[in-house]
Amino acid sequence: MKIGQKLFLILLTILFLNTLYTYLLNESFIAENKKGIYNEKKIEKLKTRKTLEDYIANYNEGNMYFQKGEYEKARKSYEEALQKNPPKRRVCDIEINLSLTYVKQATNNEEEILKKAREILYQNHCADENDKSGISMDAENLEEEIKKLEAKETNGEKQEQTSSHNNSSNQENKEQELKERNKEAKKSRQSSMASDENLDNFDFYYGKNW
Repeated sequence: MKIGQKLFLILLTILFLNTLYTYLLNESFIAENKKGIYNEKKIEKLKTRKTLEDYIANYNEGNMYFQKGEYEKARKSYEEALQKNPPKRRVCDIEINLSLTYVKQATNNEEEILKKAREILYQNHCADENDKSGISMDAENLEEEIKKLEAKETNGEKQEQTSSHNNSSNQENKEQELKERNKEAKKSRQSSMASDENLDNFDFYYGKNW
């Protein structure tokens, strides 16, 4: 066998072993995440390894932080993953997770944060703003749930303004207004619980295999 062929086989073997090691390391990290074990040292090691799919380490890092409830860190990891040119078939998965980090941070259904979460889904046409023609049904469903939260926020503001006006002009009806407000609050809590349950159905993705 010629020297050139030997060198080629050696390089090929090194590449194969490196890929295999990275694959096993990634699988181990994902398996631990599913069990609630968060090994930040392991993900840092994955991020330093150069592969053809560098985005996956950031993607899985985002999933780890998402599970831990550290949504701001998760957001940054997903954004880094998107900057590393993931394949089209994975872009919507990442953008759904990124959108969810904003939803989770909108503790009082802040309008601007929810709007940002929804607009993320329109990037790369994962969801369509006008109809259900987006390329990801999960993105379309999440967009619909976000719109419900936005509508609840808007209705809540209107109810608060109306209640304030009535209180100043109709002092004699305070007791009746209080009863009505309690009814509305109960409906709002029930609506909120329903929306939260629906959003919980959007489980984040653990990342593909190497």
